[in-house]
Amino acid sequence: MARMIRSDRSLLAVALLLAAARFSFAESPATTPTSQPSDFPKDWVTTHTSIDLATGPLPYTAVAGLLPLKNDAGKTQADIFFVAYAKDEKPNPARPITFVFNGGPGAASVWLHLGCAGPMRVKTDEFGHVGAPPFTLEPNKDTWLDSTDLVFIDPVGTGYSRPAEGVKITDFTGTQNDLKSVAEFIRLFLTQNEQWGRPVYLAGESYGTTRAAALSALLASDHGITVSGIALISTVLNFATLDFRAGNDLGYQLYLPSYATVAWYHHKLSAAKQGMSVEQIAQAARLWMQDRYLPALAKGATLPEADRQQIAKEYADWTGLPVETVLASNLRVNGSQFEKILLKDQRQIIGRFDARMTGFDLSPQQTSDPEFDPSLSEYLPAYTTAWNHYVRETLGFKTDVKYEVLSPLVNPWDFGKGNLNVSDEMVRNLVEHPFTKILICSGYYDLATPFAAIDQTMASFDLSSALRGQIRTDYFEAGHMLYHHAPDRKKLHDAIAGLVTTTPSTTP
Repeated sequence: MARMIRSDRSLLAVALLLAAARFSFAESPATTPTSQPSDFPKDWVTTHTSIDLATGPLPYTAVAGLLPLKNDAGKTQADIFFVAYAKDEKPNPARPITFVFNGGPGAASVWLHLGCAGPMRVKTDEFGHVGAPPFTLEPNKDTWLDSTDLVFIDPVGTGYSRPAEGVKITDFTGTQNDLKSVAEFIRLFLTQNEQWGRPVYLAGESYGTTRAAALSALLASDHGITVSGIALISTVLNFATLDFRAGNDLGYQLYLPSYATVAWYHHKLSAAKQGMSVEQIAQAARLWMQDRYLPALAKGATLPEADRQQIAKEYADWTGLPVETVLASNLRVNGSQFEKILLKDQRQIIGRFDARMTGFDLSPQQTSDPEFDPSLSEYLPAYTTAWNHYVRETLGFKTDVKYEVLSPLVNPWDFGKGNLNVSDEMVRNLVEHPFTKILICSGYYDLATPFAAIDQTMASFDLSSALRGQIRTDYFEAGHMLYHHAPDRKKLHDAIAGLVTTTPSTTP
């Protein structure tokens, strides 16, 4: 999804707590926390329980707590909140451990945690609607815990993670600072829990994919941790591919196939195109974009008027937009315009995160910038409510501090100069560590990170067939949070299981 605690622990307390919290447990399941601290606890809270899956009962242990990051002088700089889940079994050094986080910047890990990966999830219907409050949780039959242990990380400024007293939040709100703090958390977690011998995986959503891609290289270079694989869900590695600013046509080109699949979903295309499958529409729109649209944009003001009129007509045929709108936009329609205009005749706007979802248009006279995103406003209260109940009543972690589900960290965030691009870091790490597997998951109805953008990013690299064979791309009939769609939640589960259990075929 695209948007900390104080007090040091004594060495003895840490040793005792870590001994109790180490992974690969074999205790009998219970249903209550082993400790019940209040406010920001010095202790990690451990819970034992079980979930019934299609393959049978899966007993597991959950640990929730704060891990302090310290400087070279031993002074705490920040506390990072995490929830870790481990299957109860005899110690198994071959069992994968996956570190999971969301994006924003500013999004807590609750989205992947209670959306698809953890043992409990926000209850939705088959489509993905949460319905009216009160919002509830249900056992997640598609939890990733059946194939990998899980550690959900809330980067500093999200969730309960905060900088220490006297430490500025800006020490963490930037691409490089964020990478260093998350990498240090992973190093400490592996060290304190004696997990260095296990296969390590990273999974991120939205800006979390940006973090995961760059983190794979940083962990190897700075800490000697080579990840076995990376799961990228709703991916952006090169921010120029999402840029609609004047002088950059890349965003306009790469959004076009997503406009086509969304228009197809809302039955805005011709009868012939509506008779195609969404996969066929996506591929045909890609080809039109490459063969017709891209050359037209490249000609800029030199494009002959007759050609301009023809391209506008074809663009309208692919997107369901009026020809007049396409011409008035100089053949360049940005995402906000599309969300606002596609269903204008119905006085509806479509969602950015999930363009299948719609909402009433309060200002139909405006032709851009929808007043809200119906695919976010439905879920934010549901995840917030469900999390606050779950963390206190089930995990036993109790505090009055606000859990920042979506913190506005993007405002002070330092992305560096120009458009951020971490794709080369991930690819360089793949070249240096050719056993690394990469899974890319894209939704056809995602208008935040369009599928053609990451496709183009990865296609731009000249890789051997063996290295390219380490990269798998899956497409989902869903939006940005593609796990809200029940069939795609199962598909994502199976893709993750394949990532963490498949033996790589590449040789060094």
